[in-house]
Amino acid sequence: MLKKMLFLLIVSVFFPISTFAAEKARLAIAELDAIGVDKTLARTTSELLRTELFKTGYFSIMERSQMEKLIEEQKFHIGGATAEEDIIKIGQLLVVQYFVVGSINRLGAVYLINIRLVNVEKGKFVAADTIEVKSEEEIPGAVRSLARKITDLTPIRGKVVRVRGNEVLISLGTQDRLETGTMFRVQRLGETFTDPSTGRVIGREVVEVAVLRLAKIISEELSSAFIMEAYGNIEVGDIVVVWVGAPAFQEKPQPIAKPLPEPSVPPVLTQEVKVQQRVEVRDFIFELNECRISGQTLTCLLIVANNTPRQRELLVSAEHTTVVDDSNKKYKKEYCASYTKLGNKEGRWHVSSMFTPNTPVELMLKFERVALQGGEIPILLDIACNSMGNFRVQFRGIPLQGN
Repeated sequence: MLKKMLFLLIVSVFFPISTFAAEKARLAIAELDAIGVDKTLARTTSELLRTELFKTGYFSIMERSQMEKLIEEQKFHIGGATAEEDIIKIGQLLVVQYFVVGSINRLGAVYLINIRLVNVEKGKFVAADTIEVKSEEEIPGAVRSLARKITDLTPIRGKVVRVRGNEVLISLGTQDRLETGTMFRVQRLGETFTDPSTGRVIGREVVEVAVLRLAKIISEELSSAFIMEAYGNIEVGDIVVVWVGAPAFQEKPQPIAKPLPEPSVPPVLTQEVKVQQRVEVRDFIFELNECRISGQTLTCLLIVANNTPRQRELLVSAEHTTVVDDSNKKYKKEYCASYTKLGNKEGRWHVSSMFTPNTPVELMLKFERVALQGGEIPILLDIACNSMGNFRVQFRGIPLQGN
C-alpha cells in the first residue's frame, strides 16, 4: 500500500494531473429553430440539451451568451436553410470541435426535435436524428436520449502522459468509466485542407500514430496502456481517443436447447488427410497441418506465428469460423465451429492470445455434426480473426473423405 501511495505521489509530482487531464471535447449548441412552436419552448429545449450534455462530464460546453455574441459580430444566422458550409464556418469561428444545430417542430399534436451534429475538425456533418414526443412533458426525456446519442458519437479524449518502452501512461481513468481492455487510437492533428476554388475548409488531416489497449487503471485520471500497433513515434501530448468502433466479437451466452437425437448412421472409422498449406495475412502466418474427421466431428490443427518484430494480440472467433462443402457449386453445406483453442486458451465463442515475434502457437478448431456425403470432398476452411481489425484466413481445396 505504501509503495502504491509513493508511486501515485511521484506521478502527481512529475506529471501534474491538471496538465494532462482528459481533454473534454469542446461543443457548442445553437438555439433550436422554433417551427410552429413558441420561441420560449425552443430556447428552453436548447438549454435542457446544454445541461444534459454538461452533466455527462465529457464536454466543455460553450456559454450561450458567448456563442451568440460571436455569431452576431460576424453577421451569421443559423436556421433550417443555413448551408452546410456556413454551419461549419460558424463552428470554426467558435473554435469548437463539435457543433449541434437543429429545430423543434409541432406537427398536429406531435412535437419533433431534429438534431444535426457537425464534426468541425473534419468539416462535415456526422449524424442526424429526430425524436417524436406527444406532449411538452415528454421533451426532457427526449432531450436526455439525444444527449446520450451525441455522447456516443463523440469519443472520450485524453493525452499521452509518458512513453516508456511498450507502456504508455494516458490521462484517462476511473472518472471516464473505462474498463480494462478498452482500445485507444493515438492521433495527431495535421494539415488543414481547403477548397482551392472557394477557400472553404473541407477537412483536416488526422495522423494515426498508434493503437493502445488499456492494461491497468491507476487513478481517476491516469491509466497504463500497452502498444498494440505503432505507425510512428508516440509523443507526450498526443491525443488519445477511445476507439468506440474497435472491432470486437461480443461474448454470447451459451444457448439453452434440447439435445438432438443421435443420427442413425453406422459408425465411421477416423479418416485423416495430411495437408500442408501456408497462408500469411496481416503479418500472421497460418500453417494448416491437418484436418481429420471422426464420425461427425471435424478437427483442424494449425500453427500460427507473428511475423513482425513487435508483440501483437490475435483473436480467433469460433462462432464466425466455418467449413464449407466446396464440392457443389450451387448448394454448399456450411458448418460453424463449436470450439476453438489457441495455445493454452480455449472457448466456445472466441479466444485471444498475445503473440511474441516468431513464436509459433497451436490453433485447434472443432466442428460438430458435419455430414459430408460420398467419396473425397474438397472443403473450404474460413477462419474469422481480429487483430486491430477483422480479417479472414482461407484454406481451399482441403481433401476429406465423406461418410
